Amino acid sequence: AIAEADAILIATPEYNGSIPGALKNALDWVSRPIAESPIRRKPVAVIGASTSAFGAVWAQRELKKVLGVMGARVLDVELPVAKADRALLDADEALVEGLARA
Repeated sequence: AIAEADAILIATPEYNGSIPGALKNALDWVSRPIAESPIRRKPVAVIGASTSAFGAVWAQRELKKVLGVMGARVLDVELPVAKADRALLDADEALVEGLARA
């Protein structure tokens, strides 16, 4: 799927200031062999969410570093979603209220 994609968007939570181990492991597998990796030269954007006020900024930076080492064309944009547990809950409540009025 990565080889066939024009670009990649990776969304990550933040675990102790970094990316989840399962995501890192998946990327490690995709990166080998490095000369044939489907992610080399592929444009990649990163977004993240956390329950903290920082919105997974550290995880996004760690992920960008890993992707850069892999040879991806990492886009210089970020979308931190802070306090995601509350932000998404509020969005769900607004959707339910809107449907109830319809």
